[in-house]
Amino acid sequence: MVLISLNKKEITMNNDFVVTKRKKEYIDQITQELRKKYDFAEAYLDIFVLFDLMVQEGSLIYHVLNEEEWQEYEDLEAFSQAHTQEIFFPEFLMELIEDEDRTRARFTLAHELGHIILHETENQDTPFEQKEHQIVNSSEWQANYFAGVLLAPNEYVLSCKSHQELIDKCRISWQASNVRFHQLEMELYKTRGGK
Repeated sequence: MVLISLNKKEITMNNDFVVTKRKKEYIDQITQELRKKYDFAEAYLDIFVLFDLMVQEGSLIYHVLNEEEWQEYEDLEAFSQAHTQEIFFPEFLMELIEDEDRTRARFTLAHELGHIILHETENQDTPFEQKEHQIVNSSEWQANYFAGVLLAPNEYVLSCKSHQELIDKCRISWQASNVRFHQLEMELYKTRGGK
């Protein structure tokens, strides 16, 4: 963990940009490999244990900023710089993870990790416009999907009979549970010949 001071002008703050097309199956495989590599066999994934393992390996740097350092970024929950493999977030996010609101904080950090893993070599110059590009080319869609699958892998979603069971097993929010069930329902529908 490193405490640093940043100049906001040095950070690219584009919310969504066009990236290489990555389908769900590819992102599913990446998250499975990540869980396997770091030996996360159980449903619940402790995001800080994963971060620390990746730091030890040299594949991630994360910075926890104190309240004063975070002031100029207060409109953000966290952010990442994929090309330098760095994630930045405020101290209070760590407190949320230890508290009852940990589900949102865990998703936020998993989302930023998605940017690091999926977008390290991507050019961030072209803003994503839904009218002009496919959703699978959205950096934000990819990072959101990555976070959802990392925290609630397909096999656990398929094994659960209710939202509450998935929430309890993977420690995700109701909203994340709902999205994950819907994503798999859509995939099953498509594989059975639906359009």
